Amino acid sequence: KKSLEGHPEAAGAPKDLPGILALARRFEENVFQPHARAEEELLGRHLTPADMKRLTAEHAELTRLIQLARTSPPADQRLSLSAFAELLERHVRWEVGRREIAAAVYLGAVASTGANALYFVLLRRVDVSRLSYLQFVSAGTGLLVGVLFAGEHLNGRTLTGAGLILAGAALHASGARPAKPTSSSAPAGPQPPPATGE
Repeated sequence: KKSLEGHPEAAGAPKDLPGILALARRFEENVFQPHARAEEELLGRHLTPADMKRLTAEHAELTRLIQLARTSPPADQRLSLSAFAELLERHVRWEVGRREIAAAVYLGAVASTGANALYFVLLRRVDVSRLSYLQFVSAGTGLLVGVLFAGEHLNGRTLTGAGLILAGAALHASGARPAKPTSSSAPAGPQPPPATGE
């Protein structure tokens, strides 16, 4: 069995069976059950029927094991807790599958790196003052992607904030630019007093 002995997250964790059961009960009530409900509600629209069936079945089995551990004799409590821990680890590993890892790699290697590379390429061709506002446009595109692909819902405050950000970016992009000084312009700063002949 894996041990968390010496692990920072195990500091202060109970070692006795009643303490472990109490910790497992708090985990189930405060972490697992809210997570399972939110997961089934949010992911249910995007998972295949087979994946959704597995998700709900594993949630039900995890709930059964933790409840069984609370009502069984001490010898069986340890077995139920061990089965709960093993299933929970498999469940989390399944959730963070290859698609999620591929998405993270894409965001880091392609989206972020590509966007920064493009930004620096554009810096050679466009004034910084005209290019700087583009970073604010990502707020609007992020909202759009979230609504279209992640099923997110917008409220009035979110729309108002995004509108203000985009309006500010548009105002900055369309604003008048000061004329660049020419070589014949008078130098800035105080001028020395004219020389007087004596």
